This record gives sequence, structure tokens and C-alpha cells, in this order.
Amino acid sequence: MTSIMVMRWNSTAAPFAPIRRAIVALALGVGRLGVAIKHRRDLARLVDVDDRLLADIGLKRSDLRDACSKPLWKDPTKLLVRRVGERRNNVR
Repeated sequence: MTSIMVMRWNSTAAPFAPIRRAIVALALGVGRLGVAIKHRRDLARLVDVDDRLLADIGLKRSDLRDACSKPLWKDPTKLLVRRVGERRNNVR
């Protein structure tokens, strides 16, 4: 009996699989956009920090400008993390 139920569920759910995938992709995209917007707010706070403090965390003013120039849907913090990592590797 359970195999019949599984077959019925699969046959009725199959036409909705593309819709389900589209909804999941849309939800993930909206989630990523929300994170990118939050990180842009954090980036705006870093712009107000003085250059010495930026240097302490491994950033330059030009890094902030480059990160701000990314499109809205791109997460600017990925660039900043990469730049800090590159500088730390060069110091060693």
C-alpha cells in the first residue's frame, strides 16, 4: 500500500517540480539580496571610520570605494575580505 501512495504522490507532484524549484530559487535570491543590503549598510559605517582604524583592520579607503562600486545585488564584503586576506598573506 505504501508503494502505491508513493507512486501517486510522485505522479501528482512531478508537474509542480519546476514551480517548486523556481520558488526556492526566488527565495534564495531574495535572501542573498537582503544580506547584500545589510552588508552595504555596514560598509556605509566603515566609510565614516578614520584611515588609521581602517589600516588596523587591513583596509584602505580605495578598498571601500571599490566595494561600493559593486552592483547592488553583489555582496561588497566579499571583496573586502579578499583584500584583507591578500594583504595578510603578503605580510607573511
